[in-house]
Amino acid sequence: MSKRRALNGRVATQADQDAEEVIFYIPDARSVPYRFQRELPLRARLVGETSGFPVGTEIEILQAETGDTGDVLIGFMVGEDEGICLLHEVERSIRTFFYDSPRLVNLVKNRDYAH
Repeated sequence: MSKRRALNGRVATQADQDAEEVIFYIPDARSVPYRFQRELPLRARLVGETSGFPVGTEIEILQAETGDTGDVLIGFMVGEDEGICLLHEVERSIRTFFYDSPRLVNLVKNRDYAH
């Protein structure tokens, strides 16, 4: 079973890497946290081909950091497998947005659409 965990509000450290709790580590303070509108983990779908997983694969984002080049690196899990891609290679669809927003799902379910 994977020991990987979601990182919110901070970047991975050498200690995280040594404990195998993160997907990637950028040394020498060369990254800053990238923040989504919601806390990690987040569901998304791959739209790029460089991660080694097929386009369309549903992923769980556990880590997001902006490197010193300005690229946002995404660390993700697919089941027990892990991968790394760039931010522009993932897409958060309405389906994945609902999955990560139980309050919104409840609002939609309880809304009376009949007029």
